[in-house]
Amino acid sequence: MDSIVLNSKYLKYLLSYLQDRGVSHAEALRGTSFQNTNKTNLEGLLCKGITDIDLNQIIVNATKQLSITVYQLGFELGLRMTTTSHGSLGVAILCCDTIKTAMMTYSDYVALVSPAFKVNIYAEKEWLALEPVPIVEISDNVYLFLMVFGVCSPLFDKNLFDTGVLGFDEKVIIEISKDDEVNASFLKLFEQFFIFRYNAPCSRALIPIAISSKILPMANEDTRQSILTLCNDELESTSNSFLEQVTQFLVKNQRFLSLEELADKLNMSTRTLHRHLHENGTSYSKLVARIKMEQAKRMLMRTDKNIQSIGLELGFSETTNFSSAFKKYQGMTPNQFRKKQQIDKYR
Repeated sequence: MDSIVLNSKYLKYLLSYLQDRGVSHAEALRGTSFQNTNKTNLEGLLCKGITDIDLNQIIVNATKQLSITVYQLGFELGLRMTTTSHGSLGVAILCCDTIKTAMMTYSDYVALVSPAFKVNIYAEKEWLALEPVPIVEISDNVYLFLMVFGVCSPLFDKNLFDTGVLGFDEKVIIEISKDDEVNASFLKLFEQFFIFRYNAPCSRALIPIAISSKILPMANEDTRQSILTLCNDELESTSNSFLEQVTQFLVKNQRFLSLEELADKLNMSTRTLHRHLHENGTSYSKLVARIKMEQAKRMLMRTDKNIQSIGLELGFSETTNFSSAFKKYQGMTPNQFRKKQQIDKYR
């Protein structure tokens, strides 16, 4: 099962932006699991959020149709957002007393925006550091889009400008990891607000303590606590089911755990794990097989690895066995699937 990377409401904002730019609903969703879905039925299918594969395909479609970069796509969508566009979480952030409290609130509830990230916040000398960390495997396009969109949407919100946060003599420092790609022309858009440092050990923002203690103009603790109750309800309603939790646990490991190892990691007996899986209409072997096939689809779409290499990586000693298993799962051979994705991409 592909990982959920973004709350469904943001797809509505993205599709609205693309429509305003002349990209139709059908063009934006081509090649995704929603490509034959009309607008009326889309909302029901998106109740759990947008997957990495689908968001990556939408990004590919949008950047090709508009002849823009992933950076520009994230930037322009971010400009259209306000803090309250983030729903209950945005309102809770606006009601915080200080920038630091707002940052901590965002960190606690970031899963309402993207379950694919966590945000580490820690003090370092005279700085308060924010370090976004992916917790599931996501494509490069999705990573860049979410990072840029995540910066722009709060940065240009009028309520944050009104605090004077961006008018301090001490600027926020953005450190960019040596492993992250950089678009210099995009970063120039932010030079009046940030100081950039390259080839850092990790990508993060360093906020001066003077800024983090700035009082927010709409601070209201009673309202914030009330809104956080709604955030907790939303977080509970969007939390993964047992089956999704097990799936996420399996895909995070470098190798597939045995049933016994998985049960041990989940702090339950193999019998209990068997029962839970059965209650969810599957078994350990079926679940592992499905995960392998979804991983195969990602590699066929995103890499140039040959079929034999992909099969070996997924534990198939014979290419014919891998091709047979993939065809049974997907209804076509790995080669046919790859060719179809390439054709859909360039239509």
